[in-house]
Amino acid sequence: MKKIFDTLYRMNERICMLLLTFMVIIVSYIVFGRYVMKSTPRWGEELALMTMVWIGLLSSTLALRDDRHLRMTILDLFLPAKYLRILDVFNGILVLGFAVIMIWQGIKITQIGMLNRLSGLGISSAYFYISAPIAGCLMTLYATENLIRKNHDSR
Repeated sequence: MKKIFDTLYRMNERICMLLLTFMVIIVSYIVFGRYVMKSTPRWGEELALMTMVWIGLLSSTLALRDDRHLRMTILDLFLPAKYLRILDVFNGILVLGFAVIMIWQGIKITQIGMLNRLSGLGISSAYFYISAPIAGCLMTLYATENLIRKNHDSR
């Protein structure tokens, strides 16, 4: 099972790297067009924004798996290990709940987006919004893995 999660993680990481590279190229092209050619491509800013949203959502799942999200750790100094494990489980359940909401609401907004087109790109808005349920699915997988791992480690 760990190999599957590791492979999924590496794929997600590579997709984020490719999207970041793509976004840098797009923004560079926009700046070049605006200041050198005196003409901004109509599709540029919209594509850069969509790429940034995808990077933000997908990379947040990477941080979730590695447990690198920002959090307040003041309680770590005062609470016994037993209570910290309980808080970790509670936090994991909250993350799972948030991920399920992302999937549920993301699917709804993607369905609505199928009816609209992005004016600059001329494609369906669903391509923009589908990032939310995909990130929610990855969050669900990684949060479940974290809960299982922490439960296994505490034994």
